[in-house]
Amino acid sequence: MENAQTDSDYQLRKGADKALARILAEFRRLLVAQAKRRSGEEGIEPCDLEDAYGRLGFPNRALADAQTIITQTLRENRVGEWVAYVMALLLFLAGMVLLGVGVFGSQDVAYRITSLISGSVVEMLLILPFRFASNTRRHNIAIRMLGILIDRTDDPKKLAAILKDTFATVVTGNVNVDPRLQG
Repeated sequence: MENAQTDSDYQLRKGADKALARILAEFRRLLVAQAKRRSGEEGIEPCDLEDAYGRLGFPNRALADAQTIITQTLRENRVGEWVAYVMALLLFLAGMVLLGVGVFGSQDVAYRITSLISGSVVEMLLILPFRFASNTRRHNIAIRMLGILIDRTDDPKKLAAILKDTFATVVTGNVNVDPRLQG
C-alpha cells in the first residue's frame, strides 16, 4: 500500500496539468449552465448540480429505469404486432380455402354459395389484424418519442404538456394542432 498513489500526489506529465485544468473548467462551466437551466431564476441548489451532473452524460438511475421500461414495452408491443400478422395470414388462408371450395367444390349450389360468401367475409376480416398492427406500430413510435423526450428535457413540467398532446393524438387519432404553431 505504500506504493499506491492518490490523485492528489500523482505526477502529471508536462502539459497535462494545463489540459486537466482546461477540461475541469469547461466541465464546471457546462455543469453550472445546466444547473442554472434547472433552477431558473432561483439560486443553484446542490440537487440542481446533481441533476445537471446526471444530464451531462452520467445518467442517473431513474433515467436508466425509464429506458428499461420503454425497451420492455417495445418488446411486448412487438409480440402483439407479430400476433396480428399471423392472424392476418391465417385469415387469408382460410378465406382462400373457402373461396376455392366455393369455386371448385361439390355440385351442391347452396354449399358453393355458402362457401363463396363466407370466404368473402373472412377476406374482409383481414382489415382487423392489419389495423391492430398499425396501431401497435403507432404506439411504439409514441413510446420511442417518450424515451427521447425523457432523455433530453431539462424540466419535467415542460414535458407534461407535450406528452399529453402527443399521446392524445397517437392513441385517439385526434389531431389538435396548437394555434401558436399554425401559420
